[in-house]
Amino acid sequence: MIGMKARFSTKCIVCDAFIEKGKEIAKNEDGDWVHKHCASEILEIP
Repeated sequence: MIGMKARFSTKCIVCDAFIEKGKEIAKNEDGDWVHKHCASEILEIP
């Protein structure tokens, strides 16, 4: 999982919540940028 701080404001496709500029984000298994905690939840599901 690649993580970084958001450079732009956008929307998380996992939880449908707003991602503010500067918040921690990560790529999920589909290669989409989501909240860091949302990417972790996806990767932990068997």
